[in-house]
Amino acid sequence: MTTRQRVHCVPPADSMTIFLSRVVDAFRTGSWEFDEPMLSDARTLDHLIQAR
Repeated sequence: MTTRQRVHCVPPADSMTIFLSRVVDAFRTGSWEFDEPMLSDARTLDHLIQAR
């Protein structure tokens, strides 16, 4: 049995830029898809800050 190796090359990407672009696009189109995840992140950050 021969193992075949496959390589898929993709250009480098800035994941934060991609994410923020999607957030801005969602805002522009009236989508609420990021509301809960971002509010959850904000609450977690607040808990970490308060725990110091």
